[in-house]
Amino acid sequence: MLMPPAAENPVPHIASSSIDSVLLIDGDNDPHLPGDFSITERTLVRVFVRMGAKMPRGLERRLSALPNCVTVISPKTGSNAADFVMAMHAGILHATLPMSLPFTIVTNDKSLSVTAQELQRVGRQTTLWTSHPERSSRRRAPVKPAEKPAG
Repeated sequence: MLMPPAAENPVPHIASSSIDSVLLIDGDNDPHLPGDFSITERTLVRVFVRMGAKMPRGLERRLSALPNCVTVISPKTGSNAADFVMAMHAGILHATLPMSLPFTIVTNDKSLSVTAQELQRVGRQTTLWTSHPERSSRRRAPVKPAEKPAG
């Protein structure tokens, strides 16, 4: 398999000692920053978008000065193409960065919440955040057992 030149590689080698946290943003589904997230020059940021899309301007303005911010464009089209790329990058970063670095995943996509759950399961401190709390709370509401009729 041919690898892209280093200049085109969206996950360049970064000294893990220069990173204090990882922020992965689903740019197609929930292109926002968590209000309580402390973003610094040492935050590794990846914004994932589908082919032909761009990072929203407001988000781009807030992130443009960060040295470790990259927009990752899915090389294929399709309804979940950028989600698969985001999940793959989460795995690559998890495998290459120290376990002490916390991950925050910003999405309103149910399938990407599985990625966050798996990172947590294997011991990575991971926060799943969405700017759509009303949707996520409805979706994640516990299922109540059916009540037995009185009789």
